[in-house]
Amino acid sequence: MTPDSSYEIELSLEEIYTGTSRSVVFTREALCKECKGIGGHDQRRCGKCDGTGRVIVMQQMGVFVQQMEAPCQACNGRGYKIEAKNVCKVCKGKCTCKQKKTFSIDVEPGLENGSEFRFRGQADEAPGHDTGDVVIAVKEKSHKVFQRVKENLLMKKNVTLAEALCGFEISTTFLDGSDLVIRSTPGQVVKPGDIMVIPGKGMPRRQGQRPGDLFLVLEVDFPSTIGTDEQGKLLEALGSKPLPPAPPLAEVGKKLTPQQVNNLRRRVSQASQQAQANNEQSQTCVHQ
Repeated sequence: MTPDSSYEIELSLEEIYTGTSRSVVFTREALCKECKGIGGHDQRRCGKCDGTGRVIVMQQMGVFVQQMEAPCQACNGRGYKIEAKNVCKVCKGKCTCKQKKTFSIDVEPGLENGSEFRFRGQADEAPGHDTGDVVIAVKEKSHKVFQRVKENLLMKKNVTLAEALCGFEISTTFLDGSDLVIRSTPGQVVKPGDIMVIPGKGMPRRQGQRPGDLFLVLEVDFPSTIGTDEQGKLLEALGSKPLPPAPPLAEVGKKLTPQQVNNLRRRVSQASQQAQANNEQSQTCVHQ
């Protein structure tokens, strides 16, 4: 059988959400209609392989000699020869010609990433061989707002500290082109890493099943500094009191930069690994 021919088409998340149709033009090798895949006319049986297209060859394997079957080089495995004057003028003796074929696929709403459309017996043709399949796979493009997780959608959003404490409303264009508006629950405080769910706002599912859900992952943008006046207002609003004067011996902590934090974590990890290795070595010595 001839090998399968594989193709990949990229579709946006919007196209997969709503469903779409695509056409793929495939150029394949097809048996020549002029000579019916023979390569010419007045073919003569190959004397070297006696028309089988296969010959036995000897191959040296170290001190041994192994017999192997291989395609006949005299007739290119066809089992027959055609004189130059009788070679097909259309395919030039190749037995096949280039042929364009168009394949249409219908993408159902919510189709899974990596799904395949298989067209049986439509790959390259070759004389004396069954024909393989054309396989068209769907690849989902990444989206700038939504991330697909099977039948669910994931969306990340940063909110200000004021929005986290007092409520927020966000809006964006959804996958079907409609306006998506999401509001927080009144009076609910949002903490970094909180996740909200909007049921049924995920990807469509087949056979009338309930659509997936949309999950909103929230992060809070804290201000880098707060002025003295703002501190007073914030403390009053939160019912808190300002810090008392610092004792003479009080230490003032300094915030590390992100790079310093990463360096510290790396040193701690290395120290932990070294301590574990020393402990294992010590236990080995005790057992010995």
